[in-house]
Amino acid sequence: MITAAKYSNFIYNNAYIPEHIYTYVQGISDVDAYFSMPYVCYFKEGLLIFVGYPLKDIYNLSSLKVILNEAISKTKCDRVKIILPLWPIEGLSNYKLISKDEYYRLDLNSFTIKSKTRNMINRASRDMAVERTRSISSEHRDLIERFLDEKKIDEETKWIIKNIVSYVAQSDSAWILNGRDAKGRLIVFDIIDLFSKDYIFYMFNIRSLDKYIPGASDLLFYELIKMGIENKKKYINLGLGINKGVSFFKEKWGGRPFISYYLLEKEIKTKINIFSIIDRFI
Repeated sequence: MITAAKYSNFIYNNAYIPEHIYTYVQGISDVDAYFSMPYVCYFKEGLLIFVGYPLKDIYNLSSLKVILNEAISKTKCDRVKIILPLWPIEGLSNYKLISKDEYYRLDLNSFTIKSKTRNMINRASRDMAVERTRSISSEHRDLIERFLDEKKIDEETKWIIKNIVSYVAQSDSAWILNGRDAKGRLIVFDIIDLFSKDYIFYMFNIRSLDKYIPGASDLLFYELIKMGIENKKKYINLGLGINKGVSFFKEKWGGRPFISYYLLEKEIKTKINIFSIIDRFI
């Protein structure tokens, strides 16, 4: 497990995707986290989740197959899920491709805010107050429930969002950006994570559709940018593109794809297995 300071410090100094944040994955899924230079992986109840993004030399996957097979042998897992920056990879042809996407990133040293976006920020700032906090409360739980009721979200994503509270409560690096209307009601909040030396991570945006203020998410994102600069981060990892609506928001802020995402899986044994809810994490 990741306990020694030298491992956690190495991961902190080099993390660049959310799955490198082992406190996040553990908080959401209650898994065991392991580190085998230069890879992070997670294990619980027969399922191995292998993060195939090396913490050094992003596209150097020369040791991946050996370390992956060692992890399979040590955990005696029944099933493997692996995420990769490249595909196909020699020696992994027996893995099934499940989905593909791209991670988006915003360079904090060279971004500009378009006039239309700045207008939305100014508009929202007249009707909404922003606050930073480390505490998650019943207000956040209620807004999460309303968000899940209002949005059409697949079951896997719903399960992740329902476990936000556990993640934030256990994390030393997660922050909440609240947006409150003139009556003091919580109408939107973002979860961000300062886990990495060079990156600030844009993790979740939870909002109410019936009380939403135009530009509210832009105002919170602007606050995220300010926090990134204050903490001397170089980049914002914006997460995956997911769909056209989500990627549009990231692109209008100057976010661009910087590394590909491939999710693959493989059954290790032929017997029938019943997997835990952790199977939904990736």
